[in-house]
Amino acid sequence: MEDFVMVPILLPHPLEINLIGTKLIERVSQAEQQVIDFRIKADNWKDQFEGLQLEKEVLAEEKNALEQQMRVIAAELAIEKTSSSQVGKDKDILESFFVEQLSKETEEIRSLKELLNQKEVYEGELV
Repeated sequence: MEDFVMVPILLPHPLEINLIGTKLIERVSQAEQQVIDFRIKADNWKDQFEGLQLEKEVLAEEKNALEQQMRVIAAELAIEKTSSSQVGKDKDILESFFVEQLSKETEEIRSLKELLNQKEVYEGELV
């Protein structure tokens, strides 16, 4: 038979075990609290992200509506410019026509005055 040698095993004192257990429980509690805090922060970030996503979508819709309004206004402006240009051309044509008519009528009046003067001279000669 072999001889067994007994090696003494040093076990911690029960108070030390209690102290270690208490510290471990505190660390676990702190870790659990950190997990809770992180979850709360994550939920808050998630809520903020979702709110910003919704706001982004609303702003994108508003941007599209404004761009559409801008296209409509640009088209209306182009029509107005064309119309205004045509009105300007029509005005120039009318002015030219009236100047020409005025010139013709002025010439006609001069001719009539000359004829009237000739008539008066002729009547004076007849008398």
